[in-house]
Amino acid sequence: MEWGVIPKVDLEMKSYDPDPDAAAVILCDYGESSFNDDLNLVFKKHMRIKILTAKGYDWGTQSIVIHSSTPKEFIRDIEGVTYWLGENGEVEKKELESSDIFTENIDANRTQYRFTLPALKPGCIVEFRYSISTDNWALVHDWEFQYSEPVFWSEYRLVVPRIAIYGGVTIGYEQFYTDIIEEVDRTFSGFAKSYLGSGRVECNQYRWIVHNAPAIRNEPFITTLDDYREKVDLQLSAYASVHGPKKYLDTWDNVIKELLDNDEFGGRIDVTRRVRKQTEEIIAGAATPEEKMKRIYEWVASSIVWSGERRVFAEQEVNDVLDSKKGSNAEITFLLLSMLKSAGIDGTPVIVSTRDNGLVQEVYPIVSQFNYVLTRVDLGPATFYLDPTDPYRPIDLLPERVLNVKGLAIKKDTVEWLTFSTPKHAVILSLAALTIKEDGSCTGMFEDGYRDYGALNVRRGFHDAKEIDIAKDQFETDAAGITVDSAVTEGRDSSAQLLTLKAWVSSSTYAQSNGGMIYFNPQVINRFSQNPFKTKIRKFPVDYAYGREVNTVVNVTIPDSFEVKEKIDNKAFSAGENDAVFVRMVAVDSNKIQVRTKFIVKKSVFPPEEYQDLRNFYAKVVAAQSEQFVLARLKAPEPPQSVPSKPEPPVKKSLKKKKGK
Repeated sequence: MEWGVIPKVDLEMKSYDPDPDAAAVILCDYGESSFNDDLNLVFKKHMRIKILTAKGYDWGTQSIVIHSSTPKEFIRDIEGVTYWLGENGEVEKKELESSDIFTENIDANRTQYRFTLPALKPGCIVEFRYSISTDNWALVHDWEFQYSEPVFWSEYRLVVPRIAIYGGVTIGYEQFYTDIIEEVDRTFSGFAKSYLGSGRVECNQYRWIVHNAPAIRNEPFITTLDDYREKVDLQLSAYASVHGPKKYLDTWDNVIKELLDNDEFGGRIDVTRRVRKQTEEIIAGAATPEEKMKRIYEWVASSIVWSGERRVFAEQEVNDVLDSKKGSNAEITFLLLSMLKSAGIDGTPVIVSTRDNGLVQEVYPIVSQFNYVLTRVDLGPATFYLDPTDPYRPIDLLPERVLNVKGLAIKKDTVEWLTFSTPKHAVILSLAALTIKEDGSCTGMFEDGYRDYGALNVRRGFHDAKEIDIAKDQFETDAAGITVDSAVTEGRDSSAQLLTLKAWVSSSTYAQSNGGMIYFNPQVINRFSQNPFKTKIRKFPVDYAYGREVNTVVNVTIPDSFEVKEKIDNKAFSAGENDAVFVRMVAVDSNKIQVRTKFIVKKSVFPPEEYQDLRNFYAKVVAAQSEQFVLARLKAPEPPQSVPSKPEPPVKKSLKKKKGK
């Protein structure tokens, strides 16, 4: 890709054949990191984008974030141009003005440069380039090969003298067009020449290319798109200095030791007098270590408010947390650990990267990959993972944000990696009772019972909400044309109770009456009206975090003057080896109809090769739950026909003559 040389065929492009729905296509994305004559690490980026529709205008706006304090980066030579075909078919262009580049301080350490390329219109092509330099060799730039729009060509090169060693990890599900390491010679002068000992230096050139990368867009049941996006993560591993070789990356053993010695980590596990006194009050009368642990957990969860901050390190000391009754997740966790220790229970902090923070790379012993900390407690053969940041979450449920992610136990002389999963499901037990009238209107009652993650997810939405609004949301009544007349809940304020929601409903439109026929769908609640999996191909896993189980019973009373003309059938199908199951049982008895359904997803992660099977399973569920009953009015009995009576014999006329005749 040569700056300013735009093939006319690209400007004439109306759509992108591999992705006809694309709003834009990245024609070329080129990056290179290398050393200059001052031995500064210089990153250069040059990107060219075809904008196909007005929805692609967002690609005309770009932002660049750099480190603006120690370690510091410097950005130079921001250039941008927009090209389009004029009325006479000639290429026209407009350049980005320096006055259109805006600078903003994000925080004390980062600065953002933002610009919008001029004269955007469907069919135009924009390109921009810039460079970023730093004297800190550890600030090497990673590279992403996929975006929310397709990429025709993406290439990244890292060219470094052999005095510097970088480690790279590739992530994603696309095949590399090129993935090689080459030996190349580079010529240096000035400081670099004196440092390296020669003007001509052997270098390693790392080269990665992805060709025709599809767009990667948000899909249901994922951790974060960054876990699946094709990319290269780079880290400085070691380098040669004037004093000899220097190892930049440490070992996990040393990371653990440093965390335990850190005042804001290991130093926060502190059995103070106040902690001991509070703990003694909490566990008074508790007979077993497990009972003591549960009491401490429940007290912390209900007494200390989580600020919403996700941290590995704790700024507040435990006494301050007790005073303020508020803290980050780390401060709450270290208070829990301190109380457990006061009660004679050993707890281990476990650092994790939450689902939305991305995967941890074990090859890089760097704490900044993590953003959360949990507590592990081993009591005999049983292991408990605790996170008391939510008063609505019982002790045996971990938050969804840490499920199916990697964690590191911070324990002396041990490097132990953990992955958190749960046997608990989101369980919903539902009952609906409807009475349909001759005109198709209906009245009835809906009831849900929620357990485990099902209860946790619903309870969170109950805060300060009206019960009618809760019922509308949970039963999705507006979409079904149903009115919620009244509603009640039980167990909404206690994680120890079964959560129930009951609503009394009515509708004049849910069942359709037409010409002596009534049509209605019995799946009045818990219906899958559409397949959540839209894309035909998915190259990364389906990650539910936890299983699902929905059991539904619908009882329908139909008018005595109608009969069932067409009924839906029993159904049973599954995905995998019964990893996802759908069962429907239908019974009709006079004017009573009962439909029982069971929908279960047993495992929490489906690999990409099982995606089609899972997608087809949902398609069958949607089709099954769209089926209707058809009722027909009973024919009125015909009136009994009257039997004709036997006719009277005719009266014979007298043959006697009257007098005088």
